[in-house]
Amino acid sequence: MPIELLLRQESGLFDFASDDRYSATLSAGDLRHAWTPAELLALAAEHPPTFAPGERFEYSNTNYVALAVIVEH
Repeated sequence: MPIELLLRQESGLFDFASDDRYSATLSAGDLRHAWTPAELLALAAEHPPTFAPGERFEYSNTNYVALAVIVEH
């Protein structure tokens, strides 16, 4: 996937923040749990894309985690 689609929020990647397991840790007030980038990307990958890459704009936290992993490598 082109980096530009991640930067423009046009990747179609599912937003991990919409996953019930992620939300549950926030709702429970479990501030001690620190999600790793790999865990967050895995949560997102368990869901189908929300649309085809480049089709439209939709904010997704997953884009920024993916970008961070790319920069880190």
